[in-house]
Amino acid sequence: MAKSDFDELADAYEFGSTYPVVTTPAAGQSGGASTSAPSQLQQLVTHAIQGVLGRSFKQGDYRSFKAALEVSFEYKEVGGRPTYEWKPRAYPSVGATDIGGGISGAQYSLVSFASSLHEKATPLIDGLHSLVPEVDTENFEAARSIFTTAWDEFVAELSREGAPRTARANALSESIFKIEIVDGAANLGEGTATGHLVRLGALLGVLDAELNEDGDYEVNVVNGRFEFTREFVVTSEEEGYLTSFIALTDYFFAVANSWQFYFDTFFKEKKDLGGRLLEIERQLAVIEDGVNEVFVAMDSVNVDQSERLVIMINFNDDDDMSVEDYLSWVASFASSEAPQLISEGGKWGVQALVPTATKLHNLTAQFIGKLERTRSADTRRPRSGLPKQFSHARVLDPLHELERYLGALLQTAKSDF
Repeated sequence: MAKSDFDELADAYEFGSTYPVVTTPAAGQSGGASTSAPSQLQQLVTHAIQGVLGRSFKQGDYRSFKAALEVSFEYKEVGGRPTYEWKPRAYPSVGATDIGGGISGAQYSLVSFASSLHEKATPLIDGLHSLVPEVDTENFEAARSIFTTAWDEFVAELSREGAPRTARANALSESIFKIEIVDGAANLGEGTATGHLVRLGALLGVLDAELNEDGDYEVNVVNGRFEFTREFVVTSEEEGYLTSFIALTDYFFAVANSWQFYFDTFFKEKKDLGGRLLEIERQLAVIEDGVNEVFVAMDSVNVDQSERLVIMINFNDDDDMSVEDYLSWVASFASSEAPQLISEGGKWGVQALVPTATKLHNLTAQFIGKLERTRSADTRRPRSGLPKQFSHARVLDPLHELERYLGALLQTAKSDF
């Protein structure tokens, strides 16, 4: 006879309340590290170190920390004494991750080019003064500040570790300069342009721009560029302001065109090795964390490490394996085996990890299937022989996540580089 809804609800409540949430450190965590939140002082120190090194780190990530130190400080001898000079960067450290990710290859070329032009543009922006006698000084300063912020953010986004976010990079570029194509135009670069660059040029007095209905300055463009006006240029100093603005527009258009080329040639086709390796590194870190979550969940249902060493899983077409051996295999693969393969073999190392990742993904799926059969009330389905508390949602949920992370790793590793 089938159970009533009330009986099923009562069983579920009893099953859930049998294993209350534990707050002590999990036995599966290495070294029995405390799970307490870091103090405010610890957070301040951590943020300061991350600000100096230009990237964040997970606990125990000593190799990445050492690599970031090496690229953040330059060794010099001054007066015969060894010194180290900090090298602040507008972008994260190059190749400073465990497996060679970060910024490399095509993106590194884009970042180097954009950063050099960004550095050259800074004094030009700071030295601009409006040529229009009746200009509102506050409006001009606001236009310069807004352009500077958008320009800084655009270059910083292109320098983002692991590849720029396309939507944000395009939005920032279009906020600086955007062409509205005129219907029936003779070429795609003919129309009107708006943006922070146009507003700055109009208030500077070197662009013949007009306010539109939306309150934005707009200027006519031909072949994707606008013409400059010399109406307010009288002295050589004023000629210098015009020249500075012309150089500034050249810098922006050069960077914007380089970003578009990078996107079309490398980003869309996912051919940038550095970004792909960083994606895999992040997936491996999530898998390692996922195993720890499974350990914590199993501890919370009163199955500790000593019990997991003797509880066997009868995998299909494989020898029996203890729960602890299976989970420790996944953890060691994510934390050491796979990173070493990729660090030493590059894209060939990625291909070399596919068989093991496939095996672990299949074993995880089998393990979940056995636990779900244990949970099932259908007596026609064979029981797995695993403890009933393993079928608790608190254990199944992180196992499902672990299976999904392994599947995502496989998808990335099997794709073309």
